[in-house]
Amino acid sequence: MNSFIYKLGCLLALSPILASHAAVSPTPPKVAAAAASFDTVTVRARATLVQNRGANMLLRVNHVAVGSAVEVRNSEYQDYTFKVGPIATGIRVDVVYNNDTSTTAEDRNLYIESVTINGVIYTPTSKGVVYDRGAGAKAWDGADVIAGQSNLLWNGALRFITAAVPTPVPTRAPTAVPTLAPTKVPTAVPTLAPTRTPTAVPTLAPTRTPTLVPTAIPTAAPTLAPTPIPTPLPTTLPGNPSLQGVSAARLEHKANVTVTGSSFGTRSVPVSRVLFDDASGNAVSDKWDYSCNSAADADYRMAYRAPAEIVRAYGATGGVPTPHQRIGKYISGAPYGDNLYNVCLGKNNQQDQKNTYISYYLRIDPSWSFRCKVTNATGSDCDKNFKEYDWAIGSGYFGERGHNYYAGILWAGTEDALVDWGFNNGEFRCTGDTCMQMTVNHDQTNLALYNYYPETGSYLPRIATPGPFVGWIKIEMQLRHEDQFGLERMWVNNVLVNDMSLDNRSSEATVARSETVIGGYHRDAGTEEFYKNNFRYYSQVYYDRSFARVVLANNANYSLATIVEPQVLKSWSDGQISFDVNLGTLPTGSPAYLFVFDENGNRSASGLQVDIGN
Repeated sequence: MNSFIYKLGCLLALSPILASHAAVSPTPPKVAAAAASFDTVTVRARATLVQNRGANMLLRVNHVAVGSAVEVRNSEYQDYTFKVGPIATGIRVDVVYNNDTSTTAEDRNLYIESVTINGVIYTPTSKGVVYDRGAGAKAWDGADVIAGQSNLLWNGALRFITAAVPTPVPTRAPTAVPTLAPTKVPTAVPTLAPTRTPTAVPTLAPTRTPTLVPTAIPTAAPTLAPTPIPTPLPTTLPGNPSLQGVSAARLEHKANVTVTGSSFGTRSVPVSRVLFDDASGNAVSDKWDYSCNSAADADYRMAYRAPAEIVRAYGATGGVPTPHQRIGKYISGAPYGDNLYNVCLGKNNQQDQKNTYISYYLRIDPSWSFRCKVTNATGSDCDKNFKEYDWAIGSGYFGERGHNYYAGILWAGTEDALVDWGFNNGEFRCTGDTCMQMTVNHDQTNLALYNYYPETGSYLPRIATPGPFVGWIKIEMQLRHEDQFGLERMWVNNVLVNDMSLDNRSSEATVARSETVIGGYHRDAGTEEFYKNNFRYYSQVYYDRSFARVVLANNANYSLATIVEPQVLKSWSDGQISFDVNLGTLPTGSPAYLFVFDENGNRSASGLQVDIGN
């Protein structure tokens, strides 16, 4: 396996500086009473600074500026709320960025996570959103238009067209403008600005709290951090999934439950393809096509083990505790033996679908022994890189072409709270010993997560995360292979650490024996006694070839949740889903919230509350 590793850049630990701004609609004084009924537009934004100056952000509704520009200085996403006149279906809303600049050391950019219009959340990559590039009036002339994206790297306008809400829930009576005729454009207020067509009676009030982003990275592994998704895949459904009810108000672990609603859509693969491994079976071979460790000593092969069954160096026994008390075993193995560099689980013949979603808990034994500490080794013998995922195609072991893998870099000394998790930059297409990187789609990549070096084309992640030595961490991956806009996303404890778009069209997806590997390569292995301490532990592995899933979280606002657990699907239709309950680390007796994600990764706006049993 190619071992070219990019070291993670730096810890992103800036605090928010600027609170939300509000701009008042430019309503003429003579019609102030008639315009008392406001609608709102909330832009969730962050920026990078140049010479201590932030990004200028201006809101335009139907070609009319709403107040004046605000300066976005905060390094983490915050809400900027504007009051505007009534907004109905088909209205054009532009978020304008107009002071782009850079120096040799700094680059000012504006980043948009979402725009909430009357309670409806739009993302920069939602269907119909475009980025009209240009300074001044060129930002809305339609001459240089590309697909919408979160990162505004040039002067221009991110343009949204309002759509009808799939399930409107009015919260106020539309009587604020009693003189308007319901069947024609209102003309009773002749003093309105001629450049803006008044819309019909307002139809909605905000129905949910806009998505928030965490301001810190948690260090306690069992307590999961929020899961922001700044750049979701484009939706092809009329709206996000909507939940109506659940067959049991109190959920018991492994009980079968049904949730009803609408706009769940269809799945690209049947639910029978979902693999969920909680180590409750007889052997890993019952669910996996192979495990990568074939040690002569069975104590160190990948297997289901209780903590008391772990055998360490010099006969010591006892492994780390399971991530929660609802399970008694985990999957574990160690690189003890000749040339046993891989500790992993794999599935063959995965070439028929291009999407992958994976979720699992990971732990590294705290007694892990580094060769460079034990034997004073230097150079390549002290390389501690880990491979934590591989998708490969071809007929050889780990395939022969198209390797696509993340790498967690565990350098000596990182048995501490934070670990710099890096990744091999994208996917590789290899012929013999020659490998070629796939092309990074710069304009489609979430550059807020990286330090980008155009002189070398390198993208180095910025975020350090809780280390797997100090506790269990939750890893999630959302991947799209063999596409012009391939996708690589990774969350650690539900903090997004990688969000890259790649041109994967030459990855030869039709070649047989495509593999998915969880866990994988570690360069340091051998037959010395101390390698018996080097256990990896995996728990509650969820593997699917579709993004459509059901998740339990501990907050009604998904992005504020500290625990998220995917459920084990049994059946799926547009209005009804059956699943076996996976409570994971959710505490007994506390409320939890049910969410549905559709095939495109869009989730229900707010969670459906349930109680958690044993």
